Amino acid sequence: MIYNIIVLLAFFMFSIEIIRRHAYISFFIVIFAAIQLTPIILQIQQTFVFTKTIISFFPLLIYLTYRIVYINQPQRLLKVSTITFLRRFIYWLFYVNFFINIIAACLVDGAEGAYFNMVSGLVLAFTIPMPSTGKWGTNRETDQHLLLQVGKFWIFLYTSWNMALVLNYYPQYFIHVACLLFAPILYSMYYKDEKIWFYARAISISISMLIRGLYDFITPEVPFQYTVGPTFCYNWGILNFILSIVLVIYIFKNNINLYFPNKTQKK
Repeated sequence: MIYNIIVLLAFFMFSIEIIRRHAYISFFIVIFAAIQLTPIILQIQQTFVFTKTIISFFPLLIYLTYRIVYINQPQRLLKVSTITFLRRFIYWLFYVNFFINIIAACLVDGAEGAYFNMVSGLVLAFTIPMPSTGKWGTNRETDQHLLLQVGKFWIFLYTSWNMALVLNYYPQYFIHVACLLFAPILYSMYYKDEKIWFYARAISISISMLIRGLYDFITPEVPFQYTVGPTFCYNWGILNFILSIVLVIYIFKNNINLYFPNKTQKK
């Protein structure tokens, strides 16, 4: 089991590296995924899974298209003002995507009666910095990846909240999801840059959705074989709720700007 988990983590990290570094390969992977998954998506009965599948691929496809256009003669094809506009559009697209993703998961928590975990998810959703704050960005030389500054504690709480949700609602995927959540963390730790966590997370989730939609060869290799009662999940939700209160206090105490334009930053 431990060996399989290590291999799975390495697989997700390798996938993140390939997609982050190679725009053309990434683009064709996403196109292939969209073509292959469309018939499956249309048959999905669960609203949460349907929504998550759609919003996992669409922004990534738009961003990869932009990267390819940017790489190919950016100064001849696009003006600087156009590139700036496209960047801002992509930031807002991913922001809305991320926000909806968390809110959709909160609805699942609410339906399952996990109200403490639901509230922690709502706190996470409403503490994502808006693109106007200047906390979103890209590698300006190559646009290899999106950058988002949310802080280590926010990333930790997001990971804990997501794992509690999966354990309560999709326990059979717990180890699978835990690996796809920890892979971006390890990846950003390797590069010593927490800002690349968000893009790495977007990639790992998309890869997971593709695998689970076509042929899930991962979950059978890392099955969750333990029986966890509802009390454990409930208490985990309480812990996440307490951590979310700590996050809110930290944001207010340090006067962290999450919504208003950064007037000091030149766009």
